Amino acid sequence: MWYLSDNMGSYKTSTMLDLKRRKPMEVKYLFQKPLERAKILKVPTPHLSTIVGKIETLQKVHGLY
Repeated sequence: MWYLSDNMGSYKTSTMLDLKRRKPMEVKYLFQKPLERAKILKVPTPHLSTIVGKIETLQKVHGLY
């Protein structure tokens, strides 16, 4: 898998494609659940918290719920 991913070139994630197409993003299982789990385990996740906040804001602004 490492070989394949190293040679696949640039790409956009499904979340980015959804945002550009103004479609609802897979926030719950890709971002919110890991953030909730980290909080339970007391693992600091400042970057993930920021990402979740920004994605949720974008969804609200564009009515993507």
